[in-house]
Amino acid sequence: MFFLQKGYLLGFIFLLSTGAFSEAKGIIKLFPPFEFESFDGSTITQSALTTLNITLIIYGNPDALTNNRAQLDLILEHIKTEGKADQLLYTINFASYPRLIRGIIKNQMKNNARKLGINIYADWDGMLCNHYQLDTNLVAFFLITEDGMIPDWFYFKNAQDALIQIE
Repeated sequence: MFFLQKGYLLGFIFLLSTGAFSEAKGIIKLFPPFEFESFDGSTITQSALTTLNITLIIYGNPDALTNNRAQLDLILEHIKTEGKADQLLYTINFASYPRLIRGIIKNQMKNNARKLGINIYADWDGMLCNHYQLDTNLVAFFLITEDGMIPDWFYFKNAQDALIQIE
């Protein structure tokens, strides 16, 4: 009887440890429902990812994106050169910013979108950050399959490593 109870305990510990391990790898199946807004007021939702053929989401707060700007610009140039800019969802987490400055933020998003040649969206509520408990000091890349599933996501380290993972 003692060995039987010990076996259940070991099995339970094994399940807990493997479950935590797979979650730590960043393997996710579905996005939570979300709605991101562009500078012009247009929105994109989770359900539109497959319709719009989005294959990559670059996500971070303004400071994290600014701190990695030179490296991220290399990735953006590569994506545009490959003709895949329409498959990119560049999203900024503005959850920590007060609502009353949204007009100023949208104007800055408009300027940056034109300068970079990509669409930029705002996550006003920090939906992805909260759902995946992302480190707000880092930029996250979400890889998306044709059916809207996410086989993997990772934190951005440098352009070379990111390009290897998104290719």
